[in-house]
Amino acid sequence: MEKHASTHGITKLFAYYKELAEKAVAQVKDEYLHTVLGADGNSIAVVMRHIAGNLRSRFTDFLTSDGEKAFTRQRRGIH
Repeated sequence: MEKHASTHGITKLFAYYKELAEKAVAQVKDEYLHTVLGADGNSIAVVMRHIAGNLRSRFTDFLTSDGEKAFTRQRRGIH
């Protein structure tokens, strides 16, 4: 796959943070991934899902488009 010159640094940084996240999650027992620690908090699973959605939106067609993507509006029930 041919890469755009500007994506090399982003790809390397993404791989670094992905590895950090995987190592952090590996330290948590599966039964605790959905545990919410406070009344106004979120579980690790919810935070991970939120970050994944943000990254997907941010980097889908990021060299050619800007702004909210159709799949994010659909996820929220906006058409």
